[in-house]
Amino acid sequence: MLADEGIEFRNSEKAPGGWLPLDAYDDEDLDLKTPQGWLRMKNEEGFIPSKGLWKDRDGLCYWRKLKVTRFFPKSRRYEGFWEHTQQRTKLPRLRILFDCEDPRKFV
Repeated sequence: MLADEGIEFRNSEKAPGGWLPLDAYDDEDLDLKTPQGWLRMKNEEGFIPSKGLWKDRDGLCYWRKLKVTRFFPKSRRYEGFWEHTQQRTKLPRLRILFDCEDPRKFV
């Protein structure tokens, strides 16, 4: 499953042929719902249970539990907080896997 695999962001030399940030591949046309549609999926506690791509101090990224609470149209970022640290974060859609969606379609 995605949740146990790390993603390398530290060393651009490990990517033959160049280096592009993950966000360069984001295509909202393929998303199954609009941001407003996802926000309608909030639970009674006021958040959408999710997994977000969390980056550690060494630049490695891991899927961690995230509670998404809102969306900012201008920056195209979702806001939420990490379950393991309670720290707030803003992430693009490409870095969020909502628990209510099929992970195969997300990929």
